[in-house]
Amino acid sequence: NHTCFKYFTRFITNEQRKLAWKEAMNNGKRLRRYVILPRNYNSYNERKLKYCPCCLLDQKVPYYSISHQYKEAAVCPACGCYLRETAVRSDSAHLGVFHPAVDECVLERLKTTKETDINYLLSVYIDKVNKCELILNCKSTIGAYLNYRLKGTKYLKGIRGGKKDIEGLYRDMMNYYQDLITNPITISHLKFHFEDKMANPYEICMIGMFLGIKPDDLASYGKRLVKSIVDDADAKIIELYKKGKKYCEIAHILSCNRETVRKVVNKEIERRNNDD
Repeated sequence: NHTCFKYFTRFITNEQRKLAWKEAMNNGKRLRRYVILPRNYNSYNERKLKYCPCCLLDQKVPYYSISHQYKEAAVCPACGCYLRETAVRSDSAHLGVFHPAVDECVLERLKTTKETDINYLLSVYIDKVNKCELILNCKSTIGAYLNYRLKGTKYLKGIRGGKKDIEGLYRDMMNYYQDLITNPITISHLKFHFEDKMANPYEICMIGMFLGIKPDDLASYGKRLVKSIVDDADAKIIELYKKGKKYCEIAHILSCNRETVRKVVNKEIERRNNDD
């Protein structure tokens, strides 16, 4: 709860998360084997500890906040003040070390955002997600959950899923986040997140906020098994069929193709005959 562990491990696989947890509990040095942590590539691309000048004036404990240390963080989620970098490098050589913030200069003019600023809104969203309980053994993957949350949107064609309009989703996201200071997501990254080939917490939070997913819902994506969109749609078709609805009526109610209804019902009838 006092490190960025939950932030970096929430959306990775169960196996990776458990290994990372064990390594962290033993204060091991091989955490990077299981968690993709930001690196300092060279002297020109160093990550530094960040702080909020506004919070520094009020806080009782003179240390840096977790909410300010995410690689892409630009605004404080508590007060909307733009963050500033220190001279302290935030790399593996300083992991687990407390650096007092009392000496940081806060006499310069403070720069704050508006409550409607996308940088502030995303910062608050990420902070709320990170403060939620971490589920070590998830029953579903983040990719499966994100696919399920596309249900009912214009980015998922047909009641049974069909083809995802990733291009349209990416285009709308870029428009929505056009004023975001740090926007690393690409269309390839977006596809990878839905296919469980990537688990960047910052980008997943960007997707979650854009789709209107509540922070606590996104954080608890693995509490229960996510039913596939196909299974969920087929169940609704069968339910209406059992109520005596005709194929054309079911198709009209669910806004789907009559042929799709026929295939689903026939498959269910065949399954029942085999069981008998």
